[in-house]
Amino acid sequence: MDHNQITKLTGNIFHDSPKLSVIDFSFNALTKIGSSDFQDIRLGPMVKSLSIFLKNNQITDINPEALTPTVPINLHLENNKISLISSIVFSVKEKSMIYLSKNQVGCVSDDVIEWLKVRNIAVDLKANPV
Repeated sequence: MDHNQITKLTGNIFHDSPKLSVIDFSFNALTKIGSSDFQDIRLGPMVKSLSIFLKNNQITDINPEALTPTVPINLHLENNKISLISSIVFSVKEKSMIYLSKNQVGCVSDDVIEWLKVRNIAVDLKANPV
């Protein structure tokens, strides 16, 4: 679903796609990720991680309830308009990786840094004003 002009994700778009391990909505026109946008993802028993590509959109906000996978997630949010990362960081499973290069992150609070350490979550913040 990459390289389209998708502006919004709606619920139940994944219900007929069991065993997903990669989702790619890069190079679209998404501005936010709502609480139900990824709720119907069903991971197969052999899936050890989930990769979600949302690169090169116009995303400013991600609802923390949108990202509640049962496995570690590789979340690609490069080149969007995200300024706050706490809702993203606090919603992913331990051992996840969040790619946030080329966004608008200006600061990272101490509680977010501590959470990253405790949960072993890696974050790429290259090319941000932080």
